[in-house]
Amino acid sequence: MHVLGLSVFGPGTAAVLFVDGQLIAASTEARFTRAADEARFPESAIRFCLSRSRTLTGRADVDRVAVVDWGDVRGGSPSRLPMAGLREAVVGWADKQTLRRRLRGLTGVATEGVLFVDVVRAHAANAFLQSPFETASVLVADGDAADAVTATGLGSGATLDLEAFARQPIEPGTLARLATDLASQTGSTRLCVSGSRTSGIEPVTEILHGPDLTGLFVPPAADAGGAALGAALYLSHVAGGQPRSFVLEHAYWGRMITQSEAVATAEASELTSVECDEDELIARTAGLLASGRTIGWAQEAAEWGARPLGHRSVLTGLAGPSSPAPSGAWSLAVPAEHLGDFVRLDRPGDQQLARFAALAFDLRDEMREAIFPQGAPGPVPVHAVVRAANPRFHALLERMATATDTPAVWQAPLARPGEPLANTGADALAVFQALSLDALVVDRVVILKDLV
Repeated sequence: MHVLGLSVFGPGTAAVLFVDGQLIAASTEARFTRAADEARFPESAIRFCLSRSRTLTGRADVDRVAVVDWGDVRGGSPSRLPMAGLREAVVGWADKQTLRRRLRGLTGVATEGVLFVDVVRAHAANAFLQSPFETASVLVADGDAADAVTATGLGSGATLDLEAFARQPIEPGTLARLATDLASQTGSTRLCVSGSRTSGIEPVTEILHGPDLTGLFVPPAADAGGAALGAALYLSHVAGGQPRSFVLEHAYWGRMITQSEAVATAEASELTSVECDEDELIARTAGLLASGRTIGWAQEAAEWGARPLGHRSVLTGLAGPSSPAPSGAWSLAVPAEHLGDFVRLDRPGDQQLARFAALAFDLRDEMREAIFPQGAPGPVPVHAVVRAANPRFHALLERMATATDTPAVWQAPLARPGEPLANTGADALAVFQALSLDALVVDRVVILKDLV
């Protein structure tokens, strides 16, 4: 079964594709248009998903499409929030026929195969149905901070029971209170969250100040794009009755960069470039970072979500950014198996949060002194790099231990101001030029400025 999930209304439009219950592709439309805040039908993202499907399965059509429906949940009156049972959330409204016809032309899906999932339940599915938990509380907080839609409930197996819906302002302390009340109601010490008001380090930190949790799952995309993924999961599992079979282990579901594209990018740069084998690539890049250079790092499949996680990143050594504030763009990338050497792990779920750089951590005293000899800000965003999910970036961090005695680098988005993360080699080259980086590593090609 090929199930396409779509967010087609408002900014953050996106497409994701599941094949037989497994995610194979996910991207926002902005990655292709390069306009982060523009509302545009996700045709390029859809075509990307279908192309990925053709490569992996030989098919470029789909059986079902799940579309996130904002309906009365956003902009409507509180009295019209959907309060019916979950299985009534997937419906096919007659006034959606134009969209259905367009999707039939793009994907080959039958008209009756295009169904709609309201945004609250899509976010609930995004929060829970890809999490590692068999049972967990679920919290959704989405929309404008002054008038957000919230929903709480419990997920178990392939089911979702949302008990409470509300419109309320999200103020400091609101999320912690909701999480605490929810834990008391469900008795679960595990929590899954989604929605635009839960996206970012500050909301996650606030939630952790609420109940005592043994696990917290925050997807790398908790915004409108994440709702597209949730809609596909909802259609498959809650409405379709299929058992869960997918756990999100990494965020690398976007457009791939190949070696041939890397070579073409180098030629377009008209700068000195070197094609490397794997060992030479890691050694040369680590040498650049150890010597104080700042580089662009564009590798393999782009990240799903807004955070750089070692595939579309700007990298610099530990002496690079002078004071990376927790609210700023920089995060500290370290091997996952060494996370406890760098930071204080106070909760059982900290490893999971660090995998997607969703939380700022207190550095251990010895690491704080080594990284910030002149004094440091408070908690630092940290990305725990898992070898199996990102072997090349992990190998670079290991090589940094040889070059500098510390297996870590600073990481920021490979993006120009106001744009999403780079998608293609050409995007990476544009960022390299705009930010005046010292080098650009695209797949196994190192592009160098003359001064390097």
